[in-house]
Amino acid sequence: MSKVVTGNFKGLNYFICVSPFINDPKTERIDSFINYFKKMQNFNVIAKKDNRNKYEWISDKEWTRVVRIFKVTL
Repeated sequence: MSKVVTGNFKGLNYFICVSPFINDPKTERIDSFINYFKKMQNFNVIAKKDNRNKYEWISDKEWTRVVRIFKVTL
């Protein structure tokens, strides 16, 4: 997937990766995607947020989240 992105999205790109927290191996897949770009030009992590425990939100719904936002020039 990472090679497909680098081959098709030239220039400055912002990536927003969002997922519910399922388990550590699933979250590691997102982090591995980001690590692929770390040595590239203008790489910068903008946000990293983990809510692994279930939280209550609107109408007593439970939720978790994993958020990664970064920019990179390809």
